[in-house]
Amino acid sequence: MQGPIHTTCLIFILPVLLCSSCYKENEPPQIQSTTADPETIKTGETTHLTCVATDPDNDNLTFLWSSSAGTFPQGANRDSVVWEAPDNAATYTLSVIVNDGHFSALGTINVMVEVNPHLSVAPTALNFGIKETEKTIEIKNDGTGTLLWVLSENLKWLTTDKISDEVTTETNTIAFSVSRDGLEPGIYSGTVSVSSNGGNQDISATMEVLDEPMLSVIPIGLNFGQEENQKILEIKNTGNSTLIWSIAENIPWLTVNPKSGNTTEETDQVTLNVNRDDLEPGNYRDSMLIYSNGGDQPITITLEEQEHSGYFTDERDGYIYLWVKIGTQYWMAENLAYLPEVSPPAYGSMNDPYYYVYGYNGTDASEAKMTHPYTTHGVLYNWTAAIGDATGSTSNPSGVQGICPNGWHLPSDGEWEQLAQTVHNCEGPYNQSGDDWLTVGKHLKASGGWNDNGNGTDDFGFAALPGGYRYYYGSFFHIGDTGYWWSATQYNSHNAWYRYLHYSSPDFRKNNYSKDYGFSVRCVRD
Repeated sequence: MQGPIHTTCLIFILPVLLCSSCYKENEPPQIQSTTADPETIKTGETTHLTCVATDPDNDNLTFLWSSSAGTFPQGANRDSVVWEAPDNAATYTLSVIVNDGHFSALGTINVMVEVNPHLSVAPTALNFGIKETEKTIEIKNDGTGTLLWVLSENLKWLTTDKISDEVTTETNTIAFSVSRDGLEPGIYSGTVSVSSNGGNQDISATMEVLDEPMLSVIPIGLNFGQEENQKILEIKNTGNSTLIWSIAENIPWLTVNPKSGNTTEETDQVTLNVNRDDLEPGNYRDSMLIYSNGGDQPITITLEEQEHSGYFTDERDGYIYLWVKIGTQYWMAENLAYLPEVSPPAYGSMNDPYYYVYGYNGTDASEAKMTHPYTTHGVLYNWTAAIGDATGSTSNPSGVQGICPNGWHLPSDGEWEQLAQTVHNCEGPYNQSGDDWLTVGKHLKASGGWNDNGNGTDDFGFAALPGGYRYYYGSFFHIGDTGYWWSATQYNSHNAWYRYLHYSSPDFRKNNYSKDYGFSVRCVRD
């Protein structure tokens, strides 16, 4: 009986000993390769990352990618992912952690990121027409790094002030000039090429030479200021044949010599002399007209004999403005008339600059300048055009040049308020109703030009006129009724503050409207 019992116990214990000898510990995953396709990219571009890994225990594997910069736009938790490079050029080490639930393995791959410059040129067409002689283009880098560009052209009638440069975040402005001297009548066209490490761009250039004489006078405005007594005009024939010209003037304090002449290719010089002996203190502004068989040209003649007002010339276009001192401020006594281009009222924006001339629906700036609203009321600007590259200002002075000439700036709302305070102190006292100044407006209005006899007394020489405005829906309104003037101060991201005068009220009012409205601009001297 003992033997069978002993044998049975041995058979039961043996399987237990055999199972213990078969136990095996879990092993970590193994990474066979980590790759990037491609391994070199430019800023903003993408590469595909792949990790090949196995697990000796056949455990399920998870993947987690990471980097010190850049992004994983489609997620970072797969064996194959997409990585988007940052804006800075460098060599980046990308990591992946492979996990089997027990252990982890780390893989890395290096990706080289290079700069990615991109050429941007505007405009890409230069049409000088029959009169214009100068135009500009702007070259920008819309990408990263440094853009190196070279300009090439082979047009005998076209010259430029710069043929190469480099640009990172700033803007390069390149000036082009054309000469029609000695050219046969016809249309001339060609191409200017811009080559760069960020792409290439062709620019078309066109001009026309007429088969007839054409009058060109430089400058078209002469400001003798407080001291000068002599200036020179240059008369040229930019067309063909013989230009015959004569000058008509009846200004008692001015002499002109010579008063007539003719020219084919040479330049005629005309000397103008001012006699100040019998002039009373004040501001003098007059004009003379140059007649010719190649067109006519009015010339503005100004001088100043008074300490608290005078004239200055906008160097951009030769336009002459009257200024007046009011309190401690020096204000333009007429609306700004600088017109680099013109748009119909149907087009507008809160983000891009737009320029309008009341009642004009075309795109020819020279034609727009011949209209009565332009010569009387100047230009209507959306706020973006008025403010320029600035973001706005609440300071006094604003420090924002904007669309104003050099040495002048767009007034902040605080500067407009200072003007109202000066009138209040000198002519008042006057009350305020909210943001409006009662009765102050009548002292700033011109003594003529307002509808229904809504004129002012113009006691300070500000000479405000009702130039109307461009409505953001695309129409012009209220010329003769209302004058609107932008400030450099924004109300919010969509609206900006302005001041206005109305024919039916003596008050000086304040409000804010959308930045795509077209209002007048008055500048203040720095």
